Amino acid sequence: MNNFNIFLQELVTNTDIKLRLIDEEENVIFGAISDDSNEQITTFSVVLGESNIKVQIPKRFEGSQGVLKYIIESKYRELYSIKEQGFMDILEGREVSNELLTKNFSFIEKGSNVMIIDVDGNKYDALTVIKEIYKEQDVISIIFGDHIVLMGIFEDIEEHASSIIESIEADIYYDSCISYSDTIYKAKEVKKAYENCKECLMLKSRYSIKQNILSYNKLLLEKLVYFIKDDLKNELKEKLEDKFNSFDEEMLTTIEEFINYGLNISDAARRLYIHRNTLIYRLDKIKRETGYDIRNFKEATLFIIAYLIWKEK
Repeated sequence: MNNFNIFLQELVTNTDIKLRLIDEEENVIFGAISDDSNEQITTFSVVLGESNIKVQIPKRFEGSQGVLKYIIESKYRELYSIKEQGFMDILEGREVSNELLTKNFSFIEKGSNVMIIDVDGNKYDALTVIKEIYKEQDVISIIFGDHIVLMGIFEDIEEHASSIIESIEADIYYDSCISYSDTIYKAKEVKKAYENCKECLMLKSRYSIKQNILSYNKLLLEKLVYFIKDDLKNELKEKLEDKFNSFDEEMLTTIEEFINYGLNISDAARRLYIHRNTLIYRLDKIKRETGYDIRNFKEATLFIIAYLIWKEK
C-alpha cells in the first residue's frame, strides 16, 4: 500500500482536493482531511481489489466524484500486479489461463501452503509489514475479503507464522492470528486450502481456542464436534454442563492445557508452572466431580467432546 498512499498524496497535492479513505471496518487507511475541519464532507465509494472503500472529499468538489473514482480505481489496478489478480481469481474459483499459471504460479508444484492472517487492526498496515518480510521471496500476499491471504513455499510453516505474528506486533502493535493449510502441489487445490483456513478461524471463534497459530489438521476434533447433530449435543451437554459451570478459571485452564499437551502430565504441569503432583491432584478432583478420568484416552475423548460443546458459541 505504500506506493498507493504515495499516489494518493500526490493526487491531493496536484488537485488540491483533500481525501480520506475508509475501509469496510471503518479504519482510516488514508487521511488528508483534518478531523477538526468544519468543512462539509461528501462521500462516495470505490472498489479496490475485493474491498469497497469509502472516499470522503469536501462537498464543494462533489462534481469531481466521477473523475476521482476513475483515477483512484485505475491507479490501484495498475499498481496491483497481474500475479495478485490471478491469485484472487484462483481463490474465487475462476478459470485461470495455463499461461498465467505457468508464468506466476509454477512454484506451487514444489509444495506450497496457504495462510490466512486475521488482524486486530488495519489490515492494509499489516499487509505492508508482510510484504516487507517477503519482498525478496516468491511469496504472494493480498487482502481478500476480511483477511490477508498468503501463499508460498515455507520450509517451516509454524516458524513463518510465528515470525509474521511477532513482526506485526512489533511494528504496528496489532494482535493477529494465523491459520495455515496442508501443503498443496496443484493450483486447483488452492481454493480448498483457503476454505480450510477460513474454517479454522471460524472454529477458533466458536470454541474460544486460545492459540493464535492454527493448523487445519489439528482442529479435526473441533470440526467433528461442530457437525454433531443438535439433539446429541444437548444430550452430551446436559451430562456435564453444571460441572463445567462450577469450575473456576484455574480449573478450566488446567483442562485446556492438559488437552493441548496431549494428556501429558509433565508437559502440562510445566506449561501451567505447577508441580506435577499439583496437576495430579486437580485431575483427581475432575474425576471425582465429573466421573471422567481424563488421563484415560477413551474417557478423555468423551470429556473433551462434551467440553467443546459446552464452550460452543
